[in-house]
Amino acid sequence: MPVIAQSSSQTSIKTSSLTKQYSSSSQTQSSSITIDAASLQQPNWLHVRATANTRVEGQIIIDGIVVKELEGDTTSVNLSPYLSRGKTKVEVLGSYTPKSSSVKVEFIGPDATVVQQASGNGFLKQILSISLN
Repeated sequence: MPVIAQSSSQTSIKTSSLTKQYSSSSQTQSSSITIDAASLQQPNWLHVRATANTRVEGQIIIDGIVVKELEGDTTSVNLSPYLSRGKTKVEVLGSYTPKSSSVKVEFIGPDATVVQQASGNGFLKQILSISLN
């Protein structure tokens, strides 16, 4: 079940020699799930989808490493190759315009589905902790 915590933050992300900063007084949404190792034989998708005519910019970060840039209104990545026994932290950080839009972050796998949504402030700070048995 998603846990929502209010926070005021500034997040710096270093990717190669480029540093991107996202400042906001936005919500951080955090969810934790546990999946079975056998589910890694199939895709475990993370989808970032915005409403029509919305531009999303940012990054998908797994255990501190940028694995995908967010561009446009839809971005997807198969998380299975990045998951291993123990806990994996997946972050979706960025911004979207117009601010009145909304963005869904969906984890869809054989064992679980989690949906988080950001709307109304123009910033994304979604965190998914995935434990693998």
